[in-house]
Amino acid sequence: MARTLFVTGKLAAPALRTTLEAMAPGFAYDVAVMRITVAALMTTAWIAKHLPPLDGVERILIPGLCEGDVRVLEDRAGVRVEKGPADLRDLPEYFGQAALREEYGGYDIRIFAEINNVPYLDREEVVRLADYYRAGGADVIDLGCSLDRKLADAGEVIGLLKARGMAVSIDTFDTAEILAADRAGVDYLLSVNAANLDVAEALHCTVVVIPDFGQGLDTLDRNIAHLERIGRPYIVDPVIEPINFGFAVALDRYVQVRARHPDAEMLMGIGNITELTDADTTGVNALLIGFCQELGIRHVLTTEVIRRRSTTACSRSRTPARSTRPRPSCGRCRRRSPTRTSASTPPASPSASSTTGCSSRGRTSRPSSTSSGSRTPGTPSTWARS
Repeated sequence: MARTLFVTGKLAAPALRTTLEAMAPGFAYDVAVMRITVAALMTTAWIAKHLPPLDGVERILIPGLCEGDVRVLEDRAGVRVEKGPADLRDLPEYFGQAALREEYGGYDIRIFAEINNVPYLDREEVVRLADYYRAGGADVIDLGCSLDRKLADAGEVIGLLKARGMAVSIDTFDTAEILAADRAGVDYLLSVNAANLDVAEALHCTVVVIPDFGQGLDTLDRNIAHLERIGRPYIVDPVIEPINFGFAVALDRYVQVRARHPDAEMLMGIGNITELTDADTTGVNALLIGFCQELGIRHVLTTEVIRRRSTTACSRSRTPARSTRPRPSCGRCRRRSPTRTSASTPPASPSASSTTGCSSRGRTSRPSSTSSGSRTPGTPSTWARS
């Protein structure tokens, strides 16, 4: 039976096969994966030199952004050659089918969204913010405590949120707050190290373990060993630092910890970067989430001190979107232009009330803290780039 041959590069091959399977076209086809990573770099002359055997092929379809005259290929192959769409997600429409539905894929990164300065908020405000964060994609509501005021009713606050079906963590080193939260059924404690490691044995919740203050990874290893001895479930946080304050070294710590503890659950407080970086909100988080995905870091902590929809952005970034509609791309470099984030404003909070909101690009009028997240970067879907 005569077949159509789809020519692509290594990066786009899996997405092309998935798209063709979803299309179920009414003709036989094969996929030729050329010995090139980015299909955009192919030319018709180059393809002609590297084509596989064409037995039974009646038509060849190459990515729309490949440069060169298709007649070069037709002369070499002796069959009809077409340039398809620039984005493989447009293949259904190219063949007269309905566009594939835009949808989000699965993800395995959990978002901890911190409510800041909980001891200063009334209970209705805490519940309102928790509902807001959950609606934005948060998996765990983190209660941020204060050095100056105790969370005297930690048990009551946690009970309110648990009654609403929320997973809850508490961010404190205060022993009384920790024990009260644990009695109320808190799910996670952020954090433990040598300063309060002795309390871990009495707890029922999972703890986030960090290095000792001002110390290196050897102290983290020692703290992990202690938790394993007492059988306390834990998540490892090597601690990320803001840009210009040890960011590169901190990234290396995460790589080292993953090498030392290949099976450990890990967490990154991405808010330490996004809250202090005056740059595109979703883009910064997408990059951080991509790093987390590669290292198997399955938990991220974010917050919203200024008026940006950080939790929502983080939630969207951890999920690869599969859309039939490409964003505009540059004809020469084939890089897509960034999607602008919306200027939606989250509910006001004490820490956000005096801050300037972001523009449509997620930027603020001053160095700010945004924790807009980014779910897992998606599979390349543009023939020209993959």
